[in-house]
Amino acid sequence: MDAVLADLRYALRTLARSPGFTAVAVLTLALGIGATTSVYSVVQAVLLRSLPFPSADRLVDIKLTRQEYRAQGSTGGTSPFDAYRVWRTARSFDATAAYIGDDAVLTGLGSAERVMAWDVTASFFPLLGARPLLGRAFMPEDDRPGSSPVAVLGHDFWMSRFGGDPQVLGRGITLDTTSYTIVGVMPAGFHYPPGASLWRDLGAALSGPAGQRHAHDFGFWVVGRLRTDATLAGARTDLDQVTRHAWSSEPGLSGLLPVATPLVGWLTRDVRTPLWIMLGAVGLVLLVACANVSNLLLARATAREREILGAGRRRLLRHALAESVVVALAGGALGVLLALWSVPALVALAGSDLPRITEVRVDVAVLTVALGLSLFAGLFAGLLPALRVGLRPPADALKSATIGAGHAWRSRSTDALMIAQVALTLVLRAGAGLLVRSFVRQVHIDPGFDATHVVTAELRLPGARYAAAGARHAWRGGQLSLGGRRPGAERPALGVGHRRRSRILPRATDPAAPRRPAGGTGWGLGG
Repeated sequence: MDAVLADLRYALRTLARSPGFTAVAVLTLALGIGATTSVYSVVQAVLLRSLPFPSADRLVDIKLTRQEYRAQGSTGGTSPFDAYRVWRTARSFDATAAYIGDDAVLTGLGSAERVMAWDVTASFFPLLGARPLLGRAFMPEDDRPGSSPVAVLGHDFWMSRFGGDPQVLGRGITLDTTSYTIVGVMPAGFHYPPGASLWRDLGAALSGPAGQRHAHDFGFWVVGRLRTDATLAGARTDLDQVTRHAWSSEPGLSGLLPVATPLVGWLTRDVRTPLWIMLGAVGLVLLVACANVSNLLLARATAREREILGAGRRRLLRHALAESVVVALAGGALGVLLALWSVPALVALAGSDLPRITEVRVDVAVLTVALGLSLFAGLFAGLLPALRVGLRPPADALKSATIGAGHAWRSRSTDALMIAQVALTLVLRAGAGLLVRSFVRQVHIDPGFDATHVVTAELRLPGARYAAAGARHAWRGGQLSLGGRRPGAERPALGVGHRRRSRILPRATDPAAPRRPAGGTGWGLGG
């Protein structure tokens, strides 16, 4: 141990005598280690870390797809509430839950704004092992149509809108003109589905004629928890049996079958491959940085052959490796600082399109990986220079120092590193070129119309107030009339479409997914 410490002290002294070389080597490795650490922090949070629920590996996402497409790997689409009623009878599951999301209009707490609200069954919170911080969660009677509207607040929403007031229970909150009584507040660590501000009882959403139609909408997400003695394959067989039996008398649904996948796999399916590719790309950047530093160390070792003549081979090997490890550790420390700065930027750039985005951070696991990368970079970059100075016969080193012999060996080593650098750089340039070309194509897509001076706005009509088609048509006519009288407005137009629900979760719109219009109506006004 004393010998190792002595080698490290010697390496620090020799590097301090060459500040220019040291700065270039440290910065080169810092960029490679920092980039790799930043991307790994995202991969670790999104793909490698378990979901923050008890026994998360037993959570299964259940969706529908057409029978003819399921064998081709279709992951299906969202489901009607009727499907949930069938699937909860499957014996492979301890519990199942259904939930459907919508960005509701919040009023009564200042200016009107949209918040992400989820209508969930009473089994939702117990299935995920979540307990309220204040009050209660939903009870089975809250699932019944006609039940009193109640809501459970998310912790962030509670803090920002009510200042963390513990007396919030029993107060009212208005969403889409419906008043909900607050019965609970969830703890700070619960954020499912991602971006949820609050949760509403499902019974209120299923009430009345509109609620009955809502139950048939293909917009519900269903999750189940496997029994401890059940397997995913057995659950799929069980779901098939109960679905075929229940829908044997439903001609419109008989061609649809369930698709069960692990919940974590479903949540990350759209980003898994891009994230692994990105991690591989920054890994190549790190290898290029190591090759650059190795070349620098090799040139430095060659220039110092005269001053190290007479030292033993083992000592020369230790000195060379100690020098490269010191450079790499300094580069790793600077790389971690770069990662601490760049990770928030990556999170902001990704936005809500990246699942589990709130869990991305530089934690102990990421710092451990950064330390490992630093040691790897030091050993990788210093290996060839160490072999150069440690394994050459002293007679050859003496000739090289006096008359320049050994140039061929040095040339072969340098050429090998240069070839590796060029090869890795070409791979990176090709990948970057493809990404840039794809981005340019996306930016310059021709929409097929001239959008200059065109202004659009999205308006959403509350279903309770505009349930009748006549009321919706009367509102449309009034808006067209008002739009035509506004100064500077020309040729106002209205379009009607159905809301896309649950948009913050991965899309459930693969070509094989069944489609029915979701409840509610949206109007777009342009002019």
